[in-house]
Amino acid sequence: MRATGASSPRLRAGAERACGWTGRTRGRGLDRGSVTVEAAFAVPALVAVTLLLVWVVGIGTAHLRVGDAARSAARLAARGEPDARVLDAAQRSAPGAQLSVSRDDETVLVTVWHRVRAPLPLVAGLGVDVEAQASAQREDALTGEWTTAPWPP
Repeated sequence: MRATGASSPRLRAGAERACGWTGRTRGRGLDRGSVTVEAAFAVPALVAVTLLLVWVVGIGTAHLRVGDAARSAARLAARGEPDARVLDAAQRSAPGAQLSVSRDDETVLVTVWHRVRAPLPLVAGLGVDVEAQASAQREDALTGEWTTAPWPP
């Protein structure tokens, strides 16, 4: 005697037809349109990752430029150049950056900072602040005496 239950081929075939499964793995099966759905999710994700990488590279580049601007501005300020020339040198190295110069009796400290905004217009308020500082000894504070042994010995 044969048992009729869930393992019966006839019941299984009826259940498969009710679910829409045709038994074929190629052609018009349950995966019809799945490539379109996968592409609809994958393409925006790839674009977002690409824009994130572009932003990270931009942050790194801005950090290098701000550091260069701080060093060149500190050298000029230590030589006693006017503030307009110091600002101009910093702006040439890092366009759009802001500058702060503080002087004491012996040194000059220059701080340069710049905000790197996200490349997407939807999140334009999102940004990273990049800052660099450089200091230099003022040339008018030098006495002309060496604090270390001259090179070569």
